[in-house]
Order: sequence, then C-alpha cells, then structure tokens
Amino acid sequence: CDGDVYYFDDLKQVEGDTGGGTCTAETTESIAAADLNITFQTDTPVVIEDNAAFSWIDNPDSEGSVNMSCKVGQVVRANNSPYDNIQIDLADKLDFNTSEGIKMKVWSPVANTPVLLKLEEIGNSGNFVEILQSTGAANTWTELSYDFAATATPQFNKMVIFFNFNVGDGSTYYFDDIALYSG
Repeated sequence: CDGDVYYFDDLKQVEGDTGGGTCTAETTESIAAADLNITFQTDTPVVIEDNAAFSWIDNPDSEGSVNMSCKVGQVVRANNSPYDNIQIDLADKLDFNTSEGIKMKVWSPVANTPVLLKLEEIGNSGNFVEILQSTGAANTWTELSYDFAATATPQFNKMVIFFNFNVGDGSTYYFDDIALYSG
C-alpha cells in the first residue's frame, strides 16, 4: 500500500437477515388541494429552492414504524440564512373547512428541530398563515401535525417549509407524506 487512506464506519454484529430494510412503495400522490398527498412516489412536485438544495432520493431510514416509504425528499440547507427554505406550489387553494390540517413526516439530525410550515397565496406573499412544530428525537422520523383554522381558507396554494427555522445551519433534512387530515 502506497500510503492510501481507507475509512470505514458503523460496524456491527447482527443475527439473521443482514440485508437492508424493506421499504413500502408509495401508490398515490397529489398536489391538488382536495386530496393533497405528497408522497414522492415520483419526482413530483416541483420544489422551489431558496438557499436549500432539494433532491428526490431513496429513504435512508425506512426501518422505523413512522416512515417506511421508499422515496422521500431531501433538503440540504446552504447555511446562508436562518430562513433557508423550500417551496411547493399546489394545483389549487386549500380548504380547511373540509379538513383539519396538514401532516408531514420529518427526519432531522438534531432533536427538537423547529419546522415551520407557512401557507401563502401564490402572487400575494403578504397573505399567509404559519405554524411552528418541533421534531422529536434526533436521527429518526417524526410525524408533525399542523392544524389550520377553517376561517383561513380557501386562499392558500403555496407551502413554504423551513427546517430548523430561524437557525443558520448546513444540515440535511428529509421529509415525506405531506397530506391533509381530518379529525
């Protein structure tokens, strides 16, 4: 060996099947307000990057019970601003008279990461509503629920997502299964 350097990590002894985790393939997805369900089954929706790089990737942690999906969205913050974000334009305006709110699964490298979900009207960024939730433990999937008042609709057709809101960092975050829910 001519002074080559080799790295290895995370060695462990295991019993039984030593293959990777089994993921559950997504079967539906929609950016329509009536049945919003962003599952990353395909490289949909179009994601607008604001100092954060978006990628459509295989789920790096599908072994837990919270998110066994095969595909997820990855966001790498540029550490340019505490407000680095990604944005998703919807096909039409959300109506919280027929649903209670939006759920989203998030994986964060830091425990208790604040994740801000801001809803805006396309073309009128001054018309918005936002809710801040926090993830649970580090390096695991957490399902977050954002409850929106029925009086705030139907006027929003853009989602802006801030991972580790109001903190400058260059970390990598994963998100998936953005969907409307009721009750």
